[in-house]
Amino acid sequence: MSSTSFSRRLPAVAALLVAVLVTGCGTDTGSEDRADDQSQTPTSTAPEATGAACSSVWVDGATLPRGYDGCDDGGSFVTRDVLECSSGQRMVRFDDHYYAVLGGTISETESVLDDDSGYRDAVASCRG
Repeated sequence: MSSTSFSRRLPAVAALLVAVLVTGCGTDTGSEDRADDQSQTPTSTAPEATGAACSSVWVDGATLPRGYDGCDDGGSFVTRDVLECSSGQRMVRFDDHYYAVLGGTISETESVLDDDSGYRDAVASCRG
């Protein structure tokens, strides 16, 4: 590439770089505005309004809905606690006594999850 060709392209490259930097700055301002909005409004309001009661979702032997994102636990929204499986499935846990894959049967343990042999076997199978 000749120095004349480089000299002609340099202003275009510089203009592109400035445009990218200016666009990035514009995005930062918007995120600050959203942060201010979030500090004035509780972030859990929307999910609480749409979440089913945890006691109606987490029932031993019931099916965990495939679209489960969380539940309302007496006024506070509890997001799903997910363990990714090697098969692509997602095992969801709740209240240290319940577990199920999305769309699968819910199991309740008598002891905490880590102390339950059935749960440990399910995790081993999940992770493959």
